[in-house]
Amino acid sequence: ELERRMQKQQQHMQKIDKEVLSAELTKVKYKVRFDKAEQRIKSLSQDLSHAYDKIATLLGDRLRAEDAKARNDALVSYLGTIRSADLENEFNFLPNREEVLQLLHCHKRSNANFDTLDALEAEVANKIQ
Repeated sequence: ELERRMQKQQQHMQKIDKEVLSAELTKVKYKVRFDKAEQRIKSLSQDLSHAYDKIATLLGDRLRAEDAKARNDALVSYLGTIRSADLENEFNFLPNREEVLQLLHCHKRSNANFDTLDALEAEVANKIQ
């Protein structure tokens, strides 16, 4: 009877040893999975940080490009307006160069006459005193 109990106890101990070994293996598997998950989280965090940095850089580039586009559009519009005004001026231009030169010459003579008149008035005023 004692031998049978011993054998039964030994079988029970072997069964418990197998269960402990199985539990240890399961524990090691979960530990490995946990460590891999932590490494993956760390890697993904770094990748996400780099992605945010890249997005910030791309956003800055986009804002600068949009600003340049707005400036270029404004310049094109301005040049178009100047071109329109130039064409209208060319269409409505009067060839009056000679008349303008005569008018300028007349204006210069008129100014010279006014200067002479002012000088004569000053001279007369000095003589009267």
